[in-house]
Amino acid sequence: MIGDLYRIDVGESTNGNLDSWTRAALTLSASIDEVSLMIHRKASLYTSSIDTLNVCLDGRICASTEHSMTDADRSILETTVASFAAGMARQIESLRKTVAVAGEQPLINNSANYTINPDDSSSRHWTSGPFGHRAGIAACLMQRLKVEIMDPMTKLQAEREKSISRRKNEFSRDEASFIVKNPLRMFHVKAEDSVRRSLPPAPWEIGEHNAEKDRAEQIQEKDEFLNIYSAKRETSGDSSPDDLAAKILPPPSVLRYMDLPRATSEAQQYQTQQKLQIIQPPALNKSSLPPSYGEQGYRIDQLQRESATLLATYHHSDMVGVQKVERSMVEITALLSRFTDLISEQHDSIFIIHDQALKSKENVDKGQDQLVDAANRGEKSKHPMATFIFLSALTLLLFNWVLP
Repeated sequence: MIGDLYRIDVGESTNGNLDSWTRAALTLSASIDEVSLMIHRKASLYTSSIDTLNVCLDGRICASTEHSMTDADRSILETTVASFAAGMARQIESLRKTVAVAGEQPLINNSANYTINPDDSSSRHWTSGPFGHRAGIAACLMQRLKVEIMDPMTKLQAEREKSISRRKNEFSRDEASFIVKNPLRMFHVKAEDSVRRSLPPAPWEIGEHNAEKDRAEQIQEKDEFLNIYSAKRETSGDSSPDDLAAKILPPPSVLRYMDLPRATSEAQQYQTQQKLQIIQPPALNKSSLPPSYGEQGYRIDQLQRESATLLATYHHSDMVGVQKVERSMVEITALLSRFTDLISEQHDSIFIIHDQALKSKENVDKGQDQLVDAANRGEKSKHPMATFIFLSALTLLLFNWVLP
């Protein structure tokens, strides 16, 4: 757009030769195009960026981050765009202040000394010619910087914040410290996720089946399971005689109405002896346990401690890396600002030299005009009548000197 505007305005007056101001404007426009293209390319990665710590804690595959952006890359992108926008705004402002007019017109500034006469033909040509549009070109560059760089980055940041707020299992900022204090919190979160996860469909829910046949098979499987379970409960040695009797005999509400013989004293004494003779299971000693049980417990504790240590180290190293990158970007931004200031100072000195050159050119032109006027006066002094008068004056002076 800048190049087309320049070609339309300048046309054939410049013969295709671009001055330094136009080249600087085209360079700024190309830089805006490059940064805008970079933002459009990384927009999808930026909006889908997730925290790497949350990925590892959620138990997801960390390799899926190839389609997303880490916090370090996101910080670098935001800092780069912010520094570019600030530097570009300063350069466009300096370019707008250093607008030069065509021919012998001075620089445009806010002082009262530099005014343009509207009745002058050269002034009218300047205001309507190619150089009169330079202020508009600078305004177009500033508008492009806002529309193509700053507004898209602001929208991307808003979309990313919305996507993060919509996450259901979002970890808080202090989640890392909580996990270091309680490493089992990671497994607790996974257990909750597994409980909330929907169960796979049953075999009778897939495809076409006979409903009556499937229902009969389900009832048969249920009966078989209950029979096996009841048999195991009855034959288990952990149950006491009272429990076995309570399971076999009817409930007490029924026994009251049954005509059963009462137990004699000998039978009661025999039952008491049987209760005392029940062999209690021996207590488990540590020596009787297999050696692998203690080793596995120790390994589990050691793994939990190592996971907590690694998690804290990872979080600390990640923060340190981000801080280093931010410090380096701040230093680079400071260097770019200094470089921009130096360029602005050089531009000021160049335009001062340009003013001095214009003034010296005016002085040379005036001197040439005076030399031409002197030569014309000398030519006029060589007229024949003037020569005759000069000779007559000399003759009269001679006669006056000879004749007293």
